[in-house]
Amino acid sequence: FYQGQSDRLATGSGLGLYLTRQIIEAHSGTIWAENRHPQGAIFGFRLPALPYSSHNIT
Repeated sequence: FYQGQSDRLATGSGLGLYLTRQIIEAHSGTIWAENRHPQGAIFGFRLPALPYSSHNIT
């Protein structure tokens, strides 16, 4: 993820999505973005219900 050029006057460091991706991936999840032109974008993520553990196998 990166902060692209825009005609809008946006403030911030542009690290929000990067940090979000790092946290979600650290929990074995996935994150995605979909363009919804001309309205903007939609972001989604999926996290596992329970963390995988070899101790759960019976």
